[in-house]
Amino acid sequence: MEHIKKLYVSHSVKEVKDYVSEVSGIISFLHFSQYSLSAKSQTSKSQEFRQLVKDLDKTCTTLNSFLSRAHTKLQEGLVMGAKEAEKHCLRNAKERVLE
Repeated sequence: MEHIKKLYVSHSVKEVKDYVSEVSGIISFLHFSQYSLSAKSQTSKSQEFRQLVKDLDKTCTTLNSFLSRAHTKLQEGLVMGAKEAEKHCLRNAKERVLE
């Protein structure tokens, strides 16, 4: 059971790290693009940049909320499954081995 929990947690952590890495790359690209623009187009691009950052923040917040709910549901399911497995294991041990 503990192995399954550790495997689940490590998989979840890897997915979150991958996602954060992608988001970091996008933000780096946006920052680089912002600094490489000419002075004339800088103002309008800056507004677009702020809007993109705002949209990205909103999306990240939504994703974080979704992932937190999914993690909680999966964790609850794993705990319930582990308890059921323990019950069945003990029952089987009593019925088949300890008789």
